[in-house]
Amino acid sequence: MSPSIRALLSSGSVVVQPGQHADVSLTVQNLGETVDRYRIAVEGVPTGWCRLSREEVSVFPGEADLVLITLDVPPGAAAGRYPLRLLVVSLERPGEQVEETFLLEVAAAAQWYVALEPASCSSAGEANFRIRLGNKGNAPLTLVLEGKDDAGACFFLFVPNTLELPPGREATAGLTVRAIVPLRADGPRRHVFQVSARAVQFPQEVASAQGEWIERAWYRRRWPAVVGGGVLLLVLAGLLGWLSLRPSGGGLPQPTRTPLSRRTSTVLPSATPTDTPEPSLTPSPTPTPDLRSEIEAAIWQFTLVRAEAERTWNTALLETVCVDPYLSQKKARIEQNQKDGVHWETPAVEFIITSLQVLGPEEVIVEIRKTETKLFFPKGASVPDDEICSGRIYSWRNCTYGARYRMVHLEGTWFVAEVWDLGPDCVGTCQH
Repeated sequence: MSPSIRALLSSGSVVVQPGQHADVSLTVQNLGETVDRYRIAVEGVPTGWCRLSREEVSVFPGEADLVLITLDVPPGAAAGRYPLRLLVVSLERPGEQVEETFLLEVAAAAQWYVALEPASCSSAGEANFRIRLGNKGNAPLTLVLEGKDDAGACFFLFVPNTLELPPGREATAGLTVRAIVPLRADGPRRHVFQVSARAVQFPQEVASAQGEWIERAWYRRRWPAVVGGGVLLLVLAGLLGWLSLRPSGGGLPQPTRTPLSRRTSTVLPSATPTDTPEPSLTPSPTPTPDLRSEIEAAIWQFTLVRAEAERTWNTALLETVCVDPYLSQKKARIEQNQKDGVHWETPAVEFIITSLQVLGPEEVIVEIRKTETKLFFPKGASVPDDEICSGRIYSWRNCTYGARYRMVHLEGTWFVAEVWDLGPDCVGTCQH
């Protein structure tokens, strides 16, 4: 600190969007008794990011002069905080200078894309797609994948369903689409769906791609072989019968028709809740299709964000999808896992809504049937405990169970307020 120089900045920090600029004014005051000249420099900023209206100023004793510092942040600049160092050096009094620090913060720019390959597919039973994602922004993104069709007729399974994507990088994920009620009769049936990628850091923004699945009946590929084989057997059976039973009068016996067996499907029974609170409900109005779609999307968001919070111990993510009492309960469990050095990962989830009861315009009770793989990683382990197989196994794979959520509508968003597990219990076993 020099007794003869004073340097004052108009702001101690400034936030700039990539591709834009901001100005900071510097006041240089001469506290000495003679005219002085000062050289001004800014350090810590990349080349080309900073412009000075003047690099030298002359100031009379007791007076001050103003210098404008312009910070130009180029497009594509990495998001983050850049501490800058301002120097005002006396040219008349060697060794006298002042130093000030201020902060340049480059704001995060959210820009990413989703592409589906192929855009259209025709198959029986299920359809498989490849999802290509790219981060065109300037900050790392955690992208959560979601799928939705207008009719609500399909499951969407993403592998993986969450991706970490640095700026300027691409990644791929797999998608399997299945019909909730498989097509058994003559088809085909057309499913138009949307695949979306939502960034955890920017939950209000989303990038989407449209896909199409032409679902064919399960037996159509086998039909020619089945019919041909059946006709051949009937012809052979008729010929043998005619040869062995032909009467002397030349009359022919009438063949006996055997009915064809039909393929049947098994319907899983609904899980019976045990020791779970049953809300006292007045007669519920029939939910509209739009409400059902909103609730389904909210449950998908809740499921994926909760899985990311469990994986990364980031309890702040939960505040975007749930409220108390569940919010506090889940935060406490994740914080305890962090203290213990353990975490959960959920690589696969499918669910369907089995019931939706409207308690009021801002509250619903929804029950789902979920198939889930949930893996437990012990302290210091890079693989789940069902691969280590030492001690009790907490992981489970492809477990189907029921769940009930109480959801509330706040500020235009549906949040999960309470969760009940309806069973059956998921049993973990070794994968060796």
